Amino acid sequence: DMLSTTEVADTPYHCTRLKLKSPSVRESIAVANEAVELRSFREVIPSMNDIFIRAVEGSL
Repeated sequence: DMLSTTEVADTPYHCTRLKLKSPSVRESIAVANEAVELRSFREVIPSMNDIFIRAVEGSL
């Protein structure tokens, strides 16, 4: 799922946040790399606070 896309100021690049359902990060990178030129990749791991809030909200 695509969460957001933003332009990087004064560059031709965009920053896109994705929520991957596939357990294979390598597979996801390979698929994305076929469609666009990846400049970098960073995994965002939720904090314990984020997990707690989602658990309380029932959206885990």
